[in-house]
Amino acid sequence: MASPEQEIFSAFRKLGMGISGWKAYDHLPGKDTVYPFLFIGEEYGGMVAVKAGRMGHVNQTVHFYSDNPHKRGDMSAAMEDFVREAMELT
Repeated sequence: MASPEQEIFSAFRKLGMGISGWKAYDHLPGKDTVYPFLFIGEEYGGMVAVKAGRMGHVNQTVHFYSDNPHKRGDMSAAMEDFVREAMELT
């Protein structure tokens, strides 16, 4: 069984790969990377052992990158799609 942190990371990576025209990375890619892309970045939270297992919270940061300021609407739409689908995971 994967940790809650790993489950969230894996689910977010899968969501990111599903955004049309975007690539998803688990590291900040090199300077020759084609835009747009998203980077699944920092994860932090806190887990506490309880009688039935663990309880806590996980925060996962997802960075969206585009090199075209004239397509801000496309980036906003991609971010909104990502958030909407992420919220359906719960």
